[in-house]
Amino acid sequence: MFEHSDSTFVVNTCDSYTWMNGQTYTDTTMGEVYTIRNAHSCDSVNTLNLTIRYSSERHDTVKACDSYIWRLGDNERYVTTPLTVPTDTITNRVRCDSVLFLHLTVYQTPTTVTVVSTNNTYCVGSNGTITMVAPLSHGDTIYEYSLDGTTYQTSTFFSGLASGTYTVYARCVGSECPGTTTVVLTDDRVNPNVTLPIVPAYCEGDTVNITPSVSYSDNRVATYTYLWEDGGTFSTSSQTLHIDSVVYT
Repeated sequence: MFEHSDSTFVVNTCDSYTWMNGQTYTDTTMGEVYTIRNAHSCDSVNTLNLTIRYSSERHDTVKACDSYIWRLGDNERYVTTPLTVPTDTITNRVRCDSVLFLHLTVYQTPTTVTVVSTNNTYCVGSNGTITMVAPLSHGDTIYEYSLDGTTYQTSTFFSGLASGTYTVYARCVGSECPGTTTVVLTDDRVNPNVTLPIVPAYCEGDTVNITPSVSYSDNRVATYTYLWEDGGTFSTSSQTLHIDSVVYT
C-alpha cells in the first residue's frame, strides 16, 4: 500500500518567487498549500513558507566643481564627465540589490579670471570701474560675475566703486565654482584744468553769470563743486557777480 507524501518548501528570496503551482508571489506568504499526485498516484501535499525581501533604488543628485568622487561603501568612483547618470549596484540591508543612480552636473571652474581694464576713483568719490573679460566658454556656458561672491551679474562691467581692494569672482551661471582675481582701485587725485570764461566789459554795478569750464587730461567725467573766493562755501552752481572792484578766483 502506498501512502500520501507531504513536503514543506521554505524559501527566502528577493522581490518575487514563482512556485510549482505556476503562481508568482511578490509578498511574504506562509502556509500556501498545493496538492498534486505523487509517483504512486497518491496525494502529495506541498506547503510553501515564503519570505520576500525587496531590492531598492537610491538617486543621488550632485553638483560638483571640475570632478566628483562618488563613494559607494568602501569603493570610490572618480567622475569628471558633466551631465551623466552613471549607475552601480550594491547589496542593501536585507541582502537584495540596491541600484544606485548618480545624477551629476560637473561645473568647470574658470582657470583664468582676467580684468581687461580699470578706472581708479577720483575726487575722493565712488566712481571707479572694473571691466572683466569673459573666460573661455565650454559649449553654451554662460558666465556671471560678482564682487562679493554672493550677488552675481552677467555683465562684465562694474561701476560706482570706491577706492580699495576687490576680489572679482567669475563662475558658470548656477554653479558654486568661481574663479577669482584681485583688483586694487586707488584714489587718483589728479588736479583738473579750470578755465574761467572771458567776461566782456560791463559797467560798474552790473551783474554777470560766470560758469567755470573744468576738464581732465584723460577726459574723465565727474561732477564738480566750486568755491568762490568770496563765497565761503562749495557750490555746484555758477556765480552771479556784482561788478565792482572785487577780483574772483
